[in-house]
Amino acid sequence: MKTKTLNDCKENIFSQYGEDGITREILKRLNVSSGICVEFGAWDGVALSNAAILWTNGWKGVLIESDSQKFETLKKVVADYDCIPLNKFVTPAGNQSLENILIDQNINFEDIKFICIDIDGNEYHILKGLTSLHPPIIVIEYNHTIPPELNIVSREDAFFGSSAKALVELADKKGYMIVAMTKNNCFFVDKKFKDLFTDVDTTFEGLADTTTLTYLITGYKGAYAFSQSPAFGMGLPLEKELIENGSLFFLKHSPIRIRWNYTKDAIKPILKRIIGVKNIERFRNLKSYTVWKMKKNPLMAHMLYKRKIFKKYKRLYNLDTFIETGTAGGGTVLALQKIFKNLYTIELDPTLYHRGKAETRQYDNIKCFEGDSGIVLKQILKDLKEPALFWLDAHYSGDGTARGVSDTPIVQELQSIFWHKIKKHVIVIDDMREFNGTNDYPTLSELKTIISSIAPEYKTSQSSDLLIIEPDVKN
Repeated sequence: MKTKTLNDCKENIFSQYGEDGITREILKRLNVSSGICVEFGAWDGVALSNAAILWTNGWKGVLIESDSQKFETLKKVVADYDCIPLNKFVTPAGNQSLENILIDQNINFEDIKFICIDIDGNEYHILKGLTSLHPPIIVIEYNHTIPPELNIVSREDAFFGSSAKALVELADKKGYMIVAMTKNNCFFVDKKFKDLFTDVDTTFEGLADTTTLTYLITGYKGAYAFSQSPAFGMGLPLEKELIENGSLFFLKHSPIRIRWNYTKDAIKPILKRIIGVKNIERFRNLKSYTVWKMKKNPLMAHMLYKRKIFKKYKRLYNLDTFIETGTAGGGTVLALQKIFKNLYTIELDPTLYHRGKAETRQYDNIKCFEGDSGIVLKQILKDLKEPALFWLDAHYSGDGTARGVSDTPIVQELQSIFWHKIKKHVIVIDDMREFNGTNDYPTLSELKTIISSIAPEYKTSQSSDLLIIEPDVKN
């Protein structure tokens, strides 16, 4: 019995469950180093993407996204790469089928080496509709809440998806074999490459992931509980008509409740268009900020409070330059773009870097850098000729963020700033609650000792969850 699988190669750069590492290993075995990769829905191009690892490394990308707002971000993200972004809704057949869309773009099918199908529901039907296109590698999403032994296929546009078993059987008919599975994606390669995978387990039974299966457990009177929280939450019972193939049991439910649920979902995008997404976000921010101020000693500093602090010290010290570590989505530098003349922001995570760069690319006074802030900050400081406000918020905080050599580069960042020839900088550090001596964080007392020993010309104060370091006028 083989115990080794391609899951041993898991690694996330842009992907969610290790798909990037698996992709690299498959390409290595196939001796493929370049070509065209196709992904849909591509979202913003980088968030949980299975193709970004390719088109950011020399491949040509065809990235398809049906949502117009996400597509606008996608265009910005890929602007500096060899990519074709398309705002299309891919259908299993007809003029909007994947093959016809690619033909319209004059794409040679032979050059396509990798396809990722991730559209939350119609994956089975898209795969079934492929007739001429036969890339070496196909990555396709499956509904990972369906037990692996069930062959379930939902109808088109049911927003339900199909089981892994259904996809494996369909792929087999099309000349593909499964070689890897993650929590929500199947990896298929052309069967002609089967001899390249004899050293790893490629059986469906050996690869199936059951960690997200949720069991409904009942007592003798019908009272029920779940084995864990359902992966996609709990909505209304599924309508029987939405399943095309497979045997499931369906509960009866109120048609009034169903209609209300659909009506509510239809109203949301209409309200967004009328009110505007940005206005909705502003209202939510003000609401949460008001609630935050009403609380006594809130644990975390609110985003709007942080920005007030930045504006206060910008005026107090007449600062024109803002330097941030930890770009995230670029929200902070965007909010301060009209206040500071020059803004620099550093992000270690590739997904967050590309997203932040895309959102800020229209502003000439915002410069985005990718890398470890403990290193990149030194490069920025070399050319800095005036006092600046530093916002230090780079740290590992779980899924969706990147980890450098340590969970936090705060000591290296402070050393770089304090050793700079200019001694009139202002520094604001976030998340002081984390400075407790664990996970590479010094304690607050240790941090203050470091500051006073390296930079006695500075003084410290604390405001909410922020540590503020500013020039001590007494020195």
